[in-house]
Amino acid sequence: MRATKNMIKEKNNFILLLLVILFLISGNDSIAQGNMVQSNQMRLGTGIVRIAEAGQIADSVNVWGDVQNSGRFLLPRGTTLTDLISYAGGPVLFRSGDVVIDWSVIKLNVTITTINEDNQKEFKQYTFMYSNEIPNEFSNYKLKNNDVVVFQVKRKRNWRDYLQVIGPIATTLMTTILLYDRIQRTF
Repeated sequence: MRATKNMIKEKNNFILLLLVILFLISGNDSIAQGNMVQSNQMRLGTGIVRIAEAGQIADSVNVWGDVQNSGRFLLPRGTTLTDLISYAGGPVLFRSGDVVIDWSVIKLNVTITTINEDNQKEFKQYTFMYSNEIPNEFSNYKLKNNDVVVFQVKRKRNWRDYLQVIGPIATTLMTTILLYDRIQRTF
């Protein structure tokens, strides 16, 4: 029995060694040289996303608000606001039930907070309507280290928004009135 287990173990070790040799012979010896090929985007932990390649000069930018993936992004130096929006997965979609809200009435407000050389906060605000062309500032603004970028998606209110507020209030009020009436009748 032991002889059979040892033979199986030796066979598995031989197969593993053979696979490593085939991998190295195939010309892909970057792992053997310590040059792991990295993906362009990698999550380092909860809320931290590395976009910059290993060894590349990177800036750390905080992304907050109405985007698909918010968090702290490690970006290559000189990344533009347009690139950041793409890395963050774009603005969130507004859905109500099975209906997707019309994007032509939605606008994206972008606020960038930067700390200048005098340790003073500077604010820059940009607005983009989906029915208009993309502002040049989105492509020209280069993000800096420790910038805080806040995205806010706004849309015009419709009757469903008002109903979502008024509905629970009216339900609570009517339930209270009915309970009060039932209590009065029993006593």
